[in-house]
Order: sequence, then C-alpha cells, then structure tokens
Amino acid sequence: MKCDIFSPSALGAAINPETLPRLQTKIVAGAANNQLATPEMGAELLKRGIVYAPDYALNAGGLMNIYHEGTVLGGYDRSRAFDHVSGIAQTMTDILTRAAAERVSPHLIADKIAEERIEKIK
Repeated sequence: MKCDIFSPSALGAAINPETLPRLQTKIVAGAANNQLATPEMGAELLKRGIVYAPDYALNAGGLMNIYHEGTVLGGYDRSRAFDHVSGIAQTMTDILTRAAAERVSPHLIADKIAEERIEKIK
C-alpha cells in the first residue's frame, strides 16, 4: 500500500529483504525495536530515498522516563523527565541532518551520536 509513513510498531525486523522492495513510503518511523533485519537494510532505504528514523532514538522516551524514576537523581521529578524527553526531537533532527550531509543511513549516525555521548561521560 502506498503511504507517507510506514510505522512498524510491534514487530522487529520488519524491514528485511522480502519487505523492502514492496515499501511504497517516504518515511519509516515506528515504535518496534530493531526494525532493520540487518544494518544493510538501512543502506537500502537510503538508496531508495526513504527516510529512516532509527527506532532506538525515536523511542528513547520510555527509557529516559525510567532513568528519572530511579533514585540516582533524588526521586522522580515529572518536569525534569519531560524536559529530558523533549530533547528527542532535536536529536532526531541532528541525526537526519548529519545523515543527509554525510550521505549515510541515519542508523549509522544514531550509533555515532550514542558513542560520542558515551565518550563524553567517560
């Protein structure tokens, strides 16, 4: 089916060698974990001009909220948690902008950003 956004939201590996050729969409952005069956599927989406929003960046809000529920920060603060989650939009913008500039799949940039953030806290 032709659509603007394909949103795999319950099944991992939804983007695979069998389904990819059938996609008639502009964007893949969903809540399922591990949407790409293999990293190569990200490159194939890029070749086909389909924007991919990496699931682990797009859906980080749940983990962020759990982080704020822990005792590390002195108890749950809804405002602090929501402020943290509100950064997802900018992170996605950064991922997609860098991916376009470098002409690589957004999942590779999402990985780079995660690694950069880990290096900052070491």
